[in-house]
Amino acid sequence: MTLRTPAINDMQSVKDELFTYVWDFKHGDNIMYNFAVLRALYAARSNFEDQDILNKPITILLVSVIEAILIDLLARIDQATTHLPANVDRATLDNLKVEIESKKRPEKIEDEFGERIFLRRKMYQFNDIIVLLKKYELFGPQDDSIYATLTKFGHLRNRVHIENYHRNFEDREYKVFTSQRLAELESVLSELWTKMINDYKRPW
Repeated sequence: MTLRTPAINDMQSVKDELFTYVWDFKHGDNIMYNFAVLRALYAARSNFEDQDILNKPITILLVSVIEAILIDLLARIDQATTHLPANVDRATLDNLKVEIESKKRPEKIEDEFGERIFLRRKMYQFNDIIVLLKKYELFGPQDDSIYATLTKFGHLRNRVHIENYHRNFEDREYKVFTSQRLAELESVLSELWTKMINDYKRPW
C-alpha cells in the first residue's frame, strides 16, 4: 500500500501539482522533502513483515504535510494581492487578512541593512489553523465534518509525545496507529490535495 493522491511514486508529478498552489517556495521544497521521506517509509512498509509498525512515523509526517499546506494557504492570504484564492469571496479574504494582521507581533532583526522591526505572523498551532478555516468556511460550511476530522488527526499527530499527557486516543500506541486510521488520513490528504489543485490554484 502506498499513497496514491498525491502519487508519491511519481515525485515529479507531485511537485508539479504542489507548485500550482503553494505560496512560499521554501514551504514547497520542505513539503517535497517530507514526501520523499514518506515514499521511503511506504516502500519499507510494503516489504516489512509487520507493516503496522511504520504507521506511526507515516501518520506523523502526513499530518505535518497537511499542516504545512494549510499554513501556507494562510500565509498566501496574508501576503498576496493578485494571487489570492479566486474561489473565496473577497470580503471573506479581507476579514481573514485583518484577523491575521491583528495577531502579528513586532520582531527585531539585524541584517546587511541594519537593525529593524517588522511584524511577524503568529505561529499558529494546528488547532488554531483549523479554527480559522472553520470560522471563514474555507473548506465548506462550519458544520462540514472536515474540520472535526482535521482536528482529530491533529490530536493523533500529537501522539508523537509518547507520554500521552492529554490522553488522546487509546493508551497503547499499537492500538492508536492502526492501518484503518492511516487509510482515513490518506483519504483526508487526498481530499485536501484535490481541493487545493482545483479551487486554490495560483493564477499564472
